[in-house]
Amino acid sequence: MHSCNFMDVVSFKPDVPWPEQRDADLQRGIMLWTGVTSKWSDSCSLLGKIADMRNEAEVFNMFAHVFSGRAPVTVRKRGTAILRVCNYLESEMLELFPMKEITFYRFLCHEQLHGAPASRLQGYIQAIAFCRHVLDVQELQTVLDSKRCSGVARETCPRERKQASPLTVVELQKLHQVVDEAPDIWDAIFAGAALLCCYCRGRWGDLMRSETAFLDVDDNKQPAYLETRTGRHKTMSSQMHRHQFLPMVAPVKGVHGCDWATPWMNHRTSMGLAFPPEGLIMPAPDKNGEPTQRPLESGECGKWLRRLLNVEESKTDGPERRISSHSLKCTMLSFAAKRGLSVPDRLMLEYHSSQMHMALVYSRDGAAASLILLERLIEEIAKGKFKPDSTRSGRVIDSPMEQPGPQKDAVKVEQVMSSDEERNDVAPASESSDSTSSSDSSAEEVLRDRGLNKVFAPPQPPEGFSRWQHSKLKTVHLTEPRFDSPICWACFNKARASDVAAVNSETAVAMALVESNAAFRQRCSEIDPSGAFVDALALQNIVSFSGMAFALGTPQTPPTDQQFTTLAQAVFGANATLGQTSMIRRLHFEATTLMIASVKQKVDSEAADKVDSVKRIPIAEKKHRLEQQERRLAGVAISGELEPSHQLLDLTNNIIETGAIVWIAPSRCTKRSDEVQLAIRDKPSSVQIENQQLKVAQVPDEFKADYGSEIKLQWCWQRRGLAMDQCRLLSWAVHDAWVHQLFRTLSQVPPPGFQQVKIDQLVRADREMWTLLAQECKGGLKPNMAGDIPLDSMFPRLCQDPRITMFLLPTTSATKVTDKEIAPKRTNPVGPQQAAAKSTNKKRKTRAEKGCPEELRKFQLRCEHGPVCWAYNMKTGGKRKAVSLDQESNIDPRACKVGGKGKTVEDRGRYTPSVSSGAKGKIVEDMGRRAPEVSHDPQHPKGTQLGSAATNYHQKFSGKLVSDLIFVEICAGSAKLTRTARDAGFTGIAIDHTSSRSCGVDICIFELEDQSQVDELCNFLEAEAANIAAIWIAPSCGTASRARERRLPQLQQLGVEVPVPLRSETQPDQLDGLNGTNKVKVEKANLLYSAVEQITRTACRAGIFTGIENPGNSHYWGTTPMANIIAEFGSKYVNFHNCCHGGWRDKLTAVWVNDDWLDSLEARCDKSHEHKSWKVTISKQKVHFPTAEEAAYPSVLCQRI
Repeated sequence: MHSCNFMDVVSFKPDVPWPEQRDADLQRGIMLWTGVTSKWSDSCSLLGKIADMRNEAEVFNMFAHVFSGRAPVTVRKRGTAILRVCNYLESEMLELFPMKEITFYRFLCHEQLHGAPASRLQGYIQAIAFCRHVLDVQELQTVLDSKRCSGVARETCPRERKQASPLTVVELQKLHQVVDEAPDIWDAIFAGAALLCCYCRGRWGDLMRSETAFLDVDDNKQPAYLETRTGRHKTMSSQMHRHQFLPMVAPVKGVHGCDWATPWMNHRTSMGLAFPPEGLIMPAPDKNGEPTQRPLESGECGKWLRRLLNVEESKTDGPERRISSHSLKCTMLSFAAKRGLSVPDRLMLEYHSSQMHMALVYSRDGAAASLILLERLIEEIAKGKFKPDSTRSGRVIDSPMEQPGPQKDAVKVEQVMSSDEERNDVAPASESSDSTSSSDSSAEEVLRDRGLNKVFAPPQPPEGFSRWQHSKLKTVHLTEPRFDSPICWACFNKARASDVAAVNSETAVAMALVESNAAFRQRCSEIDPSGAFVDALALQNIVSFSGMAFALGTPQTPPTDQQFTTLAQAVFGANATLGQTSMIRRLHFEATTLMIASVKQKVDSEAADKVDSVKRIPIAEKKHRLEQQERRLAGVAISGELEPSHQLLDLTNNIIETGAIVWIAPSRCTKRSDEVQLAIRDKPSSVQIENQQLKVAQVPDEFKADYGSEIKLQWCWQRRGLAMDQCRLLSWAVHDAWVHQLFRTLSQVPPPGFQQVKIDQLVRADREMWTLLAQECKGGLKPNMAGDIPLDSMFPRLCQDPRITMFLLPTTSATKVTDKEIAPKRTNPVGPQQAAAKSTNKKRKTRAEKGCPEELRKFQLRCEHGPVCWAYNMKTGGKRKAVSLDQESNIDPRACKVGGKGKTVEDRGRYTPSVSSGAKGKIVEDMGRRAPEVSHDPQHPKGTQLGSAATNYHQKFSGKLVSDLIFVEICAGSAKLTRTARDAGFTGIAIDHTSSRSCGVDICIFELEDQSQVDELCNFLEAEAANIAAIWIAPSCGTASRARERRLPQLQQLGVEVPVPLRSETQPDQLDGLNGTNKVKVEKANLLYSAVEQITRTACRAGIFTGIENPGNSHYWGTTPMANIIAEFGSKYVNFHNCCHGGWRDKLTAVWVNDDWLDSLEARCDKSHEHKSWKVTISKQKVHFPTAEEAAYPSVLCQRI
C-alpha cells in the first residue's frame, strides 16, 4: 500500500477556527466594498444611504447587514469584479459608476478583445446583478436588461464541462483498506472522513462546518448510521432549508460489506479527536502531527485524496479523470443514476431544494425513503449484483427484485379471450391462456409490470358459463350454457349491428354504473325482490358495485369459498343457505366485471383523447335523482316542457365528471318527450372505416330544441337548470336567478334611438357567462364535504360582470331618430277631417308610385331632403349628368336641391379628381363647402359592383341583420367612425386605452401594450369572426410622424421644447442613441405596433376585412411589424387627401387593406381650392399643432367608409 505523508499535502496556515476565519474574510470583503463604493458617482442611490450614516462604523455595520448570509468568497469575488470596472472607467476618463449601458457594453468588448474568457465576462454581469439586487442599485437595471451585453458574455462555441470524476468501487475499497490497515494514523483519519463525505453525499466544505455529529445505533446496539448536522451550507438560502440545519446521514456499511465507522472512530479516539461541537470532523495537522483548530480545506482534501489513491501515477484511468474533493459528493449520486433511481429520489439524496417543501416540513424524517434506497444500492455493490464501473450492458448482473412470473387466468389487452372449447380455433397458440385455472400471482407482481397494457385477472365465472372478450373494446362477455357465442358481432361476427351499439353503450356507462347506489339497489332488487338482500348489504356498508367488487378479494385475486361463506354469514346470519351464498357470488361476479370494464373504458378514453365520449348516467340513477329533486323543489313541476331529456342529463353529468366546463347551447337543452318520440323511429346504420377495417355503427340521433320565441328559450334554460341541479353542478335557485336577469332586459324600454334587446343578445350573454366561468374556475366542480357547490359562489359574481352585461345593452337603431319619434303621442282622438287627409295622402302616394318610371320603382322614392328627382336619377332623359343606381349597392336615389343645385359626380376615384372652384361637389352643410363624391362612384372601374372577394363576404353575411354585424375600431381616439357605424345600424365597438377623447361613444378600455389583454382581444375576434363586418385600426403615429423633422426656430427662440425625430427611413423602428422619455415613448409605440401585427394576423386569418390607417408619409409603414404584415398578406393601399372627403387640409392618408372594399376612396387633391394652414400657432400660452387637429376623421369620410 502506498504510504502518504500529510506533510506533502497540508498547507501550514495560521491556526484559526473556521468561524473566526469566516468573520475575518467577511471583514476584508466589507473593506473592499467600502473602497469600491468610494469610486462611485454621488448621484447613485446607494451613496445616498451611505451619506446618511454618521461614521465609518455605521457604514461598516450597514454593509455587514446587507451581506448577511452571503459567503465571504462571493462578497470578495463580486467586489473585485466591480473594482476592475471602476478602474477601467477612471483610465478611460468616462462617467463614474454606475455607468450607462453603452459604456458597460464597450467595457465588455474591450475585455473580450484583450483575451478575457467568457467566464470572466459572465462574472462581470453577475457582479452587476449583485449590485442591483443585493445593494439595490436601481440604476443598473438597464444594464441587466441589455441583450447585447449578455450576448457578448455568451460562449459561442460549446465546450465540454469540466466536472469532477466519481470514484470507482476499487478506489472506495482502497479507502476502506486504508481505514483498516494504514500505518499512518492521519491517513486513516482522512480516509474515514473521505468515506463519511462520500456516503453522506455532502460537500467537503459543508462537512467541515458541521455543528454536531453522532453515531446512530439500532435496537441491538449495533452502529447503523453516522449523522452530522450543519447550519452553514450552500443551499442554506433555499426555501426548503431556510432557518434549519442540514442533516447529512451516512450508512456505516460500505461497498466492502463491513462496518467502516467503528475503526475510524477508534483512530480518532487514539488521536484525541472529538466530534463537533467540541472538535472537527477533519482537523488539519500541524508540522508536529498534532491536530489544529483549522479544518482541512477543499484543496488540501483533493491533494491528499489523489496521493492516497495514487491517481497521478495511474496508467489506466486516462487523462480525463479529475479527482477532487467534489468527487466524494458525486460518487454515490453517480451510482444512483446508473442504477436507475428516479430524479426525485436523487434530488433528495443530493440535499437539493425541491418543490415538495411542505411535505418535507411535516414528514419529520424526509430522508428516510432515499436512505433506504441508498442502503440497497450499497448492498447490491457489495454482493456484486451491481457493477457501476462497467458499461451499460454489464452493470446489472442479477437484479435483487424478483421478475414477475407468467400471469395465469388474466384478461390481456392484446388478445381476445376464448372459451375452453374454442380456444384453439380463435386465438393463436402463443396467445392462449388457461381461463379455468386460478391466479397465483400476487398484486405486487402485477403492479410491477411497467408496460402500458395492464393485466387484470377477473374472478372465475359461474359454473357452466363461458367468458369472452371484445377484440377492440376489450369488454368481457359471459354466455350461458345454452349459447355457444356472445352477442358481440365484433368478436365472432355473429350479431346484428344493433347489438354492437348496445355493447358500446354499456361500456360508456360503466364508469357511472359502478358508483351508482340506485343502480346497485335496483340490481339487488332484481336478484331478491323482497328487498332483504339490499338491506342486509347496506348494514355491511356495501351500497355500490365498486364496494361489492372489493369486499372480497381483488380483480387480480378471486375470493375463496371460505371468504364467500364468511360474507354470507355476515349478511344473512350464521345459518346462511346455499341459495343466499349463490346470490352473493352472482352479484360479486357482476360487480367485478363492471369494475374491470369501467377501468378499461377510462384508460382507453384518456389514451385516445375521446372528447366526444359522454359519461352516461344509469337509468336507475336518473330516476333516483329525479325523485330527490322533486322532493327538494316542491314548487316546480318537472314534467312536460320542463322535464330535461336523458341526453341533456348525460351532457351535464359529463361536465362535472371531467371537470371541463362547456357551454350548453339552448338548442341542446332538449326535453324528455321529444326524446321518447325519437326512440320510436328506426335507427339508421352506417358503414365506417376504422383502423383499415369496416365497422357498422349506428348514426347518432341528432335532435335540437326550438328556442325561436321568448317562452321556448325560457323553457330550454329552465330544463338546463333542472339538469344541472340534478347533477349538483349548479343549484336551481342560482341558475333560475340568472335566467330571470336575462329576461328582465327584454321588458326594459330602450332609450330614444335604440332598439330593444333581442333574443340573440341573451344567448350571446349566456355563452359569455360560461366562457368566463371556464376561464376563472380553476378548482373542481363537485360539491365539497359540506354539500356546497363551487359554481354557486362564482355565478352571482359574474352575473354583474361588464364583460357579460355589455351584450345585454340596447343597440342603436338603423333609422334616424327625429323629433316626431321622441315626442309624446297625442291623447285626443283623430277626427274625421284628419282621417280623410290621411286617406287622401295615401291615394296620392299610390298615384305617385304608379307614375314612377320602371327603372326607379325598385328604389326608395323619398330621402331626407325630400322627394326624389326622376330626371336627375334616370339613366336617360333630363339635362343633368346621368347617375346609375345599382340595387345591390343599397344607395338611396339623390334628391334635388333648391334652385337646381343637385349633387353631381365629377371625375374621381383612382383617376385623381379635379376639384375646381366652380365644380359641383357634395355640399357639406356643417362646413359650408364642397367635397367630391367618391363613394359609390359609377365612373370607377369597379363602381358599386361587388368583386369576387366582396361576393364571398356577401355570402358570409347573407341572411344576417345589419344590427347583428359588428364594426370594431381599434385605437379609436374620438370614435367618430364607431358612432357613424352605429348610426348605420351596425353594432359598433370602440377600443382604446383611454376614453378622454371620445365624442360621446362608450370606449372599451384595452391596454394593447399588455400581452395578456392583446391575447384576450384576439380570442374575442376569433370567436366573433362570423359576425364581424370589418376591423379598422389607427395606431398612434406620434413617434413616427414626419412632422417631427420640421425645424421650428420660432418656438426654439421662445424656449419651447420642440419635438425631435425618433425614427427615420433607415431606422424606422428606433433611432440609435435615444434615452429618457423619448426612448420610453418609442418602446411603448413599438409594443403597440407589435400588438397591431398580432391583431391583424388574427383578423386576416379569420377572414375579416381589416384596414390600418396612418399618414401616407408616416415612418410606421417601414416598421418591422408592418413589414411582417405586408410579407404575409400583401401590400394593398388606398391613398387619398382628407380634403377630398370633407377635411380642412390636404393631409395625405394611407390605408392598408386586405381586400378591395375601399378602392373607391382613392382620391388626390389638385390644389385648386383653399386649405387651412399647417402653421404651428401659439394661443393662450399653449402650442397648437395642426397635425393634432387632423387626427379625428371628417364626418364625410366616416360616412363613406
